[in-house]
Amino acid sequence: MTPTSRSVPCLSPASFLWPDRLVWSGWIEHVPFAFWLVEAIEPRVLVELGTHTGASFSAFCQTVQMGNGDCYCHAVDTWQGDKHAGAYAETVFEEVRDYLLPRYGDFATLHRATFDEALSHFADGSVDLLHIDGLHTYEAVRHDFESWRPKLSDRAVVLFHDTVVRRDDFGVYRLWEELEGAFPSFEFQHGNGLGVIAVGEVPEGLAPLIALGGDPAAADLVRKTYHVLGDRLTRALIEADKSRENTRLSEAVETYRGQLLHRTQQLEAYIARTKKLEGALMSQQQMNPTESAAPARAAEIIVHEFENLRDFVAFRQRSPDYFSESSIKADGDLIGMQGIYCNVFKEAAPPRDVTIHNENYRETIVYRGFNSRMRAVHHVFETATAHFPQNDLKVFAPEAVSAYAMYMRGRNAKFIGSEYTTDPKIREYLFPIPIEDLHALSFGEQAFHAIFVNEVFEHVPYLDKALSELARVLKVGGKLISTFPFLGFSEESVVRAKLENGAIVHLTDPEYHGNPVDPTGGSLVFELPGWNILDRIRAAGFKRAAMQWVYSIDCGILAPGYGGVLVLLAEK
Repeated sequence: MTPTSRSVPCLSPASFLWPDRLVWSGWIEHVPFAFWLVEAIEPRVLVELGTHTGASFSAFCQTVQMGNGDCYCHAVDTWQGDKHAGAYAETVFEEVRDYLLPRYGDFATLHRATFDEALSHFADGSVDLLHIDGLHTYEAVRHDFESWRPKLSDRAVVLFHDTVVRRDDFGVYRLWEELEGAFPSFEFQHGNGLGVIAVGEVPEGLAPLIALGGDPAAADLVRKTYHVLGDRLTRALIEADKSRENTRLSEAVETYRGQLLHRTQQLEAYIARTKKLEGALMSQQQMNPTESAAPARAAEIIVHEFENLRDFVAFRQRSPDYFSESSIKADGDLIGMQGIYCNVFKEAAPPRDVTIHNENYRETIVYRGFNSRMRAVHHVFETATAHFPQNDLKVFAPEAVSAYAMYMRGRNAKFIGSEYTTDPKIREYLFPIPIEDLHALSFGEQAFHAIFVNEVFEHVPYLDKALSELARVLKVGGKLISTFPFLGFSEESVVRAKLENGAIVHLTDPEYHGNPVDPTGGSLVFELPGWNILDRIRAAGFKRAAMQWVYSIDCGILAPGYGGVLVLLAEK
C-alpha cells in the first residue's frame, strides 16, 4: 500500500504551519520539524545557541505561543558573527529584537553574550531542548555540547545543525558520528543536515521518531516528507525575492522612462532655441550683413513656491526627474555644451566663458563672478521688487564685498551693504563700509523696500532676534530674500553651536563656511535651518514666508540634491 500523509510517522497539523517569520537561513527547511518537535516534547526550558536572523528561534516561539507547552525560550548569540557566518551588521540584531520581543517577550529572552558567558544564567538539569548552531568547527561544537551538558534535564533533546556539511573546517559531522551511536538519535539529510539526540530518558513524544531507526522505509518517508515541507518555504522565499526584484526593476524602468522623457524634452527645447537663434542671426545679417549679430536667447526660468515640507515632498514625488543625481548631472553637461543666458547681465554667455568647477552646481556654473545661486536670488529679487518704484528702491544687504553686493551698488544708488566683524584690523580694512550687527541694526523702522541676506543666517547665533530686526527695518509690504544651507527635507533645524554668556558652546563638531572678509578663518556655523524657519519668520513679524524653488537650464540655475536652488521669500 502506498503510504498516505495519515500513515507518515512523526507528522501532525503543526508540521504544516506557515512560519510568521520567513527569512533566508540555512535552517529554514527545518522549520516544519521544529513546529512538530516543540508540540511533541513540550519542553519547559528551550535554549538556542546561535540565533543569527532568528529563523529557527521564531519557529520555536511561534509554536509555544500557540499553546503547545508551557515553555520559556532563550536565544544566546553575540550577534557579531564568526568566521563561518561572517561578521553581522548591527541591524541583524535590531531586526531580530524588534520582531521577537513585541510578539514573544512574555516568554522569550535574548541573551547577547557568548555561549560560555550565558551558562551562569541556567541551573543544572533545567534545559529540556538545546539547539546548537554556533561556530561549526569540531572543537567548537564539541565544546558547546560538553559545556552545556550539565544544564540538560533528564529528558533533554539536543539538536545539531549542519551535520552533513563537509567543506573547509566544518566539523559537526565528526561530532555527530560520535554521538549518534552513543545516544538515541535521528538525522535529517536536507537543509545541511539536522541531528536529533535524546540525552537521558527519551521523551514520550519523541519516541516514535527515535524508533524509526529500526524501520528504514518509514525513516526515509519521514525524511522525504519534511524535505518537501521545508522545500516549499525555500521556494516561497525565492518567489518573494523574484517579486521584490521585479518590483525594483519596474520602478527602475519607470524612473529611466521619466529621465528619458525629461532628456527628450530638454533636447527638443534646445533644438527649438537653436532654431530661434539661427533665425535671429539670419534676420540680423540680412538687415546688416557687415555687422556680427549678438546671440539671441529665449530663457526659461521655472519657479515653484512652497510654504511647508509636505507640499515640497509631494512636488518631489510628482517630479522625481528634477531631483535625481543623473538628471542634474545631465543638466550640467548640457549647460557645459550650450552655455547660458545670464539673467543678471541680460546677455548670452557662450560655453567658453562659463566656468563649472565641480558638480556642486549651486555654487558653481560661474559667469562674470555670478554663480547659480546668485542668479536664482537675482531672479527672485527682480520679480519680488518689480512693483516698487525702481528709481527710489531702498535696498539693504548684510554683505558689501561680494560680487552680487557690488553689482547692486553699481545698479542702485540707494543700496546699502554692510559687513560684520569684531576685529579692529578688518574694520579698518573695510572702511568706509558700515559695520552692522543683525541683532541690533542701526537703521530706523521701515527704512527699506527690500533686504537680501545671502549665506548669513547659518552664522547668526540668535537667529530669531535677527529676523525681528530685519522685519523692523522693512517697510510694510517689503520683501526679504535669502539663501542659506537649507535642510530641504527636514522639518527641524539643526543647531550646531550656541552662545551662552558670551562663550561658544559646540553641540556638534565645529563647522566653518567661507567668509569673504576673513578668508583664512571662515565663519562658524551656529544653525542649519529646516522648514520650521518659515514659522519663525512669520513669528518675527512677517505676514507670509515661503521657499521658492528656482530652476533653469537656460540660465544655469541648478543645485545638487534639489535640481533647483531654494530661495527664501518673505513679505512684511
